[in-house]
Amino acid sequence: MLKFKVFDGKMVHDVAELIWTTVGIKWYGPGVGRGWVYLRDDFDWENDSEDGVKPPVDKLIRFTGFNDKNGLEIFEGDKVVVSVATPEGMKHYNAVVAFNDGCWEVEVDIDGKMSRDYLKVYVANHAVEVKEGITNG
Repeated sequence: MLKFKVFDGKMVHDVAELIWTTVGIKWYGPGVGRGWVYLRDDFDWENDSEDGVKPPVDKLIRFTGFNDKNGLEIFEGDKVVVSVATPEGMKHYNAVVAFNDGCWEVEVDIDGKMSRDYLKVYVANHAVEVKEGITNG
C-alpha cells in the first residue's frame, strides 16, 4: 500500500490527496495546504505551492509497508531498535530506516560502525521496534 505523510520539521501531517505528474508529486494535507514536491536538476527534492507561498513542508515521507513487532507502521526516517542474536545472547542496536538501492533498509550503528541490512529480515523475525517514529512520536 502506498502511504505518504509530510513532515514540516516539527510535526507530521497526513496526506489526503496525492497526484503523480510528469514534473513531480502534487499533494494536499490538512494543516499543510496544497503543494508540489518535485525533483530538481541536482536530484534533490524541492517544495513549492499553488498559491506562491512556500509550504512549511520539510519532507515527503513514505510508508515502508512494514510494521514493527508492536504493530506500529514503519516510515522512512524512523529511528528503530533492531535485535540481533549473537553467541553472547541478544544484542540491541539503534538504526534508522532508509530507502537505498531499491530496498528498504536499516542503517545500523554497531559499536560505532555503520552497517546496512534489509529491513524485511528484521520485520520477519519480529526483531525491529520503532523507538522514535517520525510519524508517531
